[in-house]
Amino acid sequence: MDQRNQTTVIFACPKCGLAHEVTQQHVGAKMSGGFDCADCGTAVHSWYGFFDYSNWKAIKIKPVARQER
Repeated sequence: MDQRNQTTVIFACPKCGLAHEVTQQHVGAKMSGGFDCADCGTAVHSWYGFFDYSNWKAIKIKPVARQER
């Protein structure tokens, strides 16, 4: 893959909230595909267009500490 056309995207499962990190790449021809949650199997993302997605992996994200006012 040409790294100049890549970016990292994070999608959250709409059912269980598990985060998934993926590499998004702009491509010259339309691509299609989809990805299901690594934990519960719910559809997380599907696509058709000039972007392709690869290297899906589930990740744990630490909650952000809330500041008291």
